[in-house]
Amino acid sequence: MRNPMTWNYTILLLFIILQIIFIKSQDIQSEDKSQSVNSKSHNLYLGIVILIIFSVSLLIMVILAYICFRKRKERSIKSVTVIEAM
Repeated sequence: MRNPMTWNYTILLLFIILQIIFIKSQDIQSEDKSQSVNSKSHNLYLGIVILIIFSVSLLIMVILAYICFRKRKERSIKSVTVIEAM
């Protein structure tokens, strides 16, 4: 897992799994016709938590992509410098 792009895909997969769990829990609770106020507020909190997880994973992906881009740029500059030195 040294490649940051692997982390991007791992985080994305984790988010997709969390969304599937959230959708399944919504389906199970919608089958129960007598939803109380507590379960509705629980759904709201669960939705907010999943939104926060998505936002954080998106931010991590952007940061890792920036780091990859910067390292790639540094490598290309070093290779040009080595070629010019020869």
